[in-house]
Amino acid sequence: MVFFYPILFLISFLLYNVYSLYLNYKDASALGLPRVISPITPDNPLWIALQTIFKTAVRQFPFGAVSFTRHTRLGWEFHDRFHTHVRLGDAWVLVTPTRNWICVANAATVTDIFSRGRDFVRPIWMLEALNVFGPNISTAEGHDWQRQRKLTATPFNEHKSPQAWDESFRQAEDMLQSWCSQSRDGTNATPDDTRTLALHVLAYVAFQKSYPFGSIPLHTIQDQDSLTYRDSISIILENALLIMVLPEKLFNLPFLPRSSQQVG
Repeated sequence: MVFFYPILFLISFLLYNVYSLYLNYKDASALGLPRVISPITPDNPLWIALQTIFKTAVRQFPFGAVSFTRHTRLGWEFHDRFHTHVRLGDAWVLVTPTRNWICVANAATVTDIFSRGRDFVRPIWMLEALNVFGPNISTAEGHDWQRQRKLTATPFNEHKSPQAWDESFRQAEDMLQSWCSQSRDGTNATPDDTRTLALHVLAYVAFQKSYPFGSIPLHTIQDQDSLTYRDSISIILENALLIMVLPEKLFNLPFLPRSSQQVG
């Protein structure tokens, strides 16, 4: 009896997903495009948290390039690149239990989509993690987007491009010198260093704040009560996955370490 309700919940959950997948498949069939079925929605928060655990097992499925497992991972498009388009054509549909994704690799079609912003609105729900500091141009639509665009037009415009390039070049030179000064084993901090470079360029262009290159020491940030813009963004990027998966209030629980509370 102890396991009855968990098993019932699991069966109900599976049946619901199968039925939802069936309905979405019917909708996708009406489009007349090639279809790829994924029984798991790649951006499902629970799956995002667990996909690393199941990654090794999932890769053992003996279906090769056409396996549904190819498109279950969050960010699958970075690994798949153009392979599915080579196999299926310029446009195809990824069918999942939650929604259908139309993947397009035709320049004329993509240009037409981007020129019709009112017909093809952005999926704002995908950008909720960027609302950590409140509504912004990345998460706004319609009139609110126009207002946000006016606010950002001054610090971010074509006249700032030379500054962005100059600071990028300076930061890249410093990063290269830092890498060359490493031991013969090289460095394993490439993601952290490139993120730092991007943050420093952004801080310089937006606020005229120039920082010497160097990976941002998180242990130092965690000891501070007041953070700079650069340090705040660094914490957000470092914990972007947790921010997407977990509710904001969870980070403020008193028994959590200070580093987790700073995220909230």
